[in-house]
Amino acid sequence: MGNVVKSIGKTLGDWFFYNLMRFPTAVKAGMRLATWSIGKVPFAKTLIRKTIYGRFCGGESLEDCLPVMNELALQNIGVALDFGLEGSGEDAQMNRAKEELLHCIAFAHNNPQVPFVVFKVTALLPKKLLEKRQGGEILSEQESDVWLSGMARIEEVCRTASENEVRLFIDAEESWIQQEIRGIAMGMMERFNKEAVTVFSTYQMYRKQALSELDEDLRKADQADFTLGVKLVRGAYMETERRIALQAGEVSPIHETKMETDTAFNQGAMLCFRQGANLCLASHNQGSCVLFSDFLRENGIRSDDARFWFSQLFGMADELSASLVSQGFNVVKYLPYGPVEDLMPYLLRRVEENSGVFG
Repeated sequence: MGNVVKSIGKTLGDWFFYNLMRFPTAVKAGMRLATWSIGKVPFAKTLIRKTIYGRFCGGESLEDCLPVMNELALQNIGVALDFGLEGSGEDAQMNRAKEELLHCIAFAHNNPQVPFVVFKVTALLPKKLLEKRQGGEILSEQESDVWLSGMARIEEVCRTASENEVRLFIDAEESWIQQEIRGIAMGMMERFNKEAVTVFSTYQMYRKQALSELDEDLRKADQADFTLGVKLVRGAYMETERRIALQAGEVSPIHETKMETDTAFNQGAMLCFRQGANLCLASHNQGSCVLFSDFLRENGIRSDDARFWFSQLFGMADELSASLVSQGFNVVKYLPYGPVEDLMPYLLRRVEENSGVFG
C-alpha cells in the first residue's frame, strides 16, 4: 500500500511540475526571485528544499543522499555523485570543494553503487582566470600563483581517484571558458588514463565545434597512447550562450536546430566507439539511446561492458533509465548534492531546460 501511495504522489507531483513548466517566463522569474530570497525571506529555503530542490537533488550532504542511493540501487541504477559547488572563486570555498570531492572518492572506493564522481573545474579554480586565459590575457604574478593552486587541487582530485579506481566526470561549462577546461581535462586524461580510464571529459554536442573537437581529441589520445574518457551531453547553457552571443554581436556557438544537435550527438557516439574511447551517453533522448544500444548489440558488445554507460539526471527520464536497466546496460543517475544556496545555479539550468522544452 505504501508503494502505491508513493507512486500516486510521484505521478501527481510529475503532473504538477510539467504543467508548471508550460509557463517558462513566469517559472524563470520565480526561480530568480527564489535565489534572491534565500537568507532574506523566512521559510524561503525550506520551501525550495521541499519542492524543486527535492526533485533534482539528493540532499545537503553525502549522508543525506543515502536513501536516494539505496532506492536507486534496488533498481540496479548507480549514481554519479556531484557536490554541486561551482564558480565561487574564493580560496576557502575551493578548498572546501576539494575536500568534499576527496570524501566522495573515498566513499565511492570499492562501492559499485557509485561508479562516478563529478566536478566542475570552476569549483576548484576561479572562473575569472579561466576567462582571462581563454581570452589570451596574461595573468599577473599573483594570479599565476592562484592558477597553480587551482591546478594542484584538480591534480590531487584526479590522482586520488586514479589510486582508488574511481571514475571522474569533468563537467563542461560555458563556451567562454570551455576551451581552457578542455585543455585541463586532456592533460589529466593523458596523465591518469594510461592503464585504466579514470578521467572523462564532457562534450556539449549543441556546440557547433564539438564534433570536430571530439575528433581532434580522439586523435591526440591515440598519438599520446592514452584512452579518452568521453561524456556526451547535448548541453545545459543554451539560453545563456545565445543571449551572450547576441549581446556581443557574435554568431551563436550553438546549433540552430535540435535536429542538428541530435545529428552531432549521434555521430559523436559512433565516433567514440570506432576510435576506442570509453563513453558515457548522458541523454534523455530515447532515439539516441536506442540507436546506440542497438549499435552495441549489432557489434557483439555485451550490454554490461564497463567501457559504455548511459546516464540521466536524477528527477528526469526515469522511464528511460528503467528501460535501459531492463536490457542489462550500465546506467547511472547524475545526483547533485550540497546546500540549497550552492545548488541554485544548477536548479535554474534544470528549470530553463524543462521550460524550454515545454515552452
